[in-house]
Amino acid sequence: MCLFGLLCSLVQAQSLDEAGTKTLVEKIAAKRQAKPFIQADYREEKSGGILSRPAISTGKLWYSAPNKFRKESTGAGRESIIVSNGDLLWMFYPAFQEAERYDLKKQKFLNQGIAAFTTGLDFAQVERDFTVSAEESGDGFTLRLTPKKSAISRMLTQLTVRFSKDLELQFVETSSPRGEKILTNLSNLSAAQIPDTLFEFMPPPGATISTPLGK
Repeated sequence: MCLFGLLCSLVQAQSLDEAGTKTLVEKIAAKRQAKPFIQADYREEKSGGILSRPAISTGKLWYSAPNKFRKESTGAGRESIIVSNGDLLWMFYPAFQEAERYDLKKQKFLNQGIAAFTTGLDFAQVERDFTVSAEESGDGFTLRLTPKKSAISRMLTQLTVRFSKDLELQFVETSSPRGEKILTNLSNLSAAQIPDTLFEFMPPPGATISTPLGK
């Protein structure tokens, strides 16, 4: 076999059967339970929907299972901070000194959307809410999660998650009913412990605070 043919055979995806998929999901969930923290640099690309061309952002992401996260986008004029401690979600835009506050206990729709995305980071309850299919290739695994519940399917049609051979998370892609796709590539991952204080947020003095979905 020529070198090109050998390389193709190594990367060709092979679908896993139901038992193989279940075993893979259990391994991912066990690894996340043992190491519940993720720190990473990210590059995010949004496309489709009303966008005429892809919108790209970069920054840093922190996650603590099951529902705490912090996401800081960088770039001149595009800085933003999104922070959730599991109960409250803050979105802060430094350039405008504007902060938005969301009570996740009262905003069920928003809470479900966040839970759907973090499922791709956690995997503890993935089979409760999603039908999972998986493929194995020469360099890792790709899992496709399709919502079982209508409440979730109204927000996303599919969640695609990519892992390396040693089950290190590489990217998460969400697809929405409106044709939007958000591809989040991760790099420089660390499983070091993250203090809970990182998932709390206090707007700086002088910032305008709003509650777009009500108090």
